[in-house]
Amino acid sequence: MVWIEPHPRVAEPPFIVEPLAPTHDRAAFFCREETLTEYITGPKAFRDIANYSATVYVCVDKNQVVWGYFTLHSFSITRDELLSSLHGPNWENPTTSKERRQLGDLRRAFPHPVVSATLLGKIAGHQILRGTDFGAGLMTKMLEKVWEAAQLVASRVLVLDAKNDTLVGLYHGYGFQLLSSEDRRMFMLMDTVKQFVEAK
Repeated sequence: MVWIEPHPRVAEPPFIVEPLAPTHDRAAFFCREETLTEYITGPKAFRDIANYSATVYVCVDKNQVVWGYFTLHSFSITRDELLSSLHGPNWENPTTSKERRQLGDLRRAFPHPVVSATLLGKIAGHQILRGTDFGAGLMTKMLEKVWEAAQLVASRVLVLDAKNDTLVGLYHGYGFQLLSSEDRRMFMLMDTVKQFVEAK
């Protein structure tokens, strides 16, 4: 299954996304951010897997060479964080009959003070693939894996931390919203993930 257009000089299609394994060739992976390179080429990724703190997926070609990866983690946010982002900071203080009905609907939809979530911890592609649509393909596959996982272990929201304002704009393009104005934490409701996957 070819789901992205590979750079003709570096990759051997088709590309697939699968859990990281010792058989994958990680040695040549390189991206501009040193910590992202070190994570997948060194022992940290396998340590996280062994500690059950992350699931690590790699994008590999037919020779098992790693060209990209992402990590998913169990996470949670507060109901107030989420609903304040969606409906404003005064969501619990309705002033009209319509707002009071909406508040009842929200309390039924989110009955617990903590909301289960999935955290996108890291996502990175090989530097040589910059300028291709590799990143878009990797994001699409990440969203598919998030949706698959949510069918097994319930999750209401996908969360990520954008490292800079440029990435905030990029993730906005996929449908992410800022969780708060104080940092670059962003979220996507699982219903939106589902719509994205089903529309692909």
